[in-house]
Amino acid sequence: MLYIACTNKNVYKYSLDSSTEKPLKALNAHKNLITSMSLDRDESILLVGTSDGLIYLWSTETDECLG
Repeated sequence: MLYIACTNKNVYKYSLDSSTEKPLKALNAHKNLITSMSLDRDESILLVGTSDGLIYLWSTETDECLG
């Protein structure tokens, strides 16, 4: 998977195996600009930091915001 943060406050999830250029999912719970992203060791959680100092946790399996 490839995750791309955009200036519209969304993270887009892409499959590297797909022939389409469209994202699989938009992760869009962020209220401020995204400043950083990282995956945990087993790549099951995507951590997204925003300009207000908040960190969002996303499940990479279900694409749900965990907090």
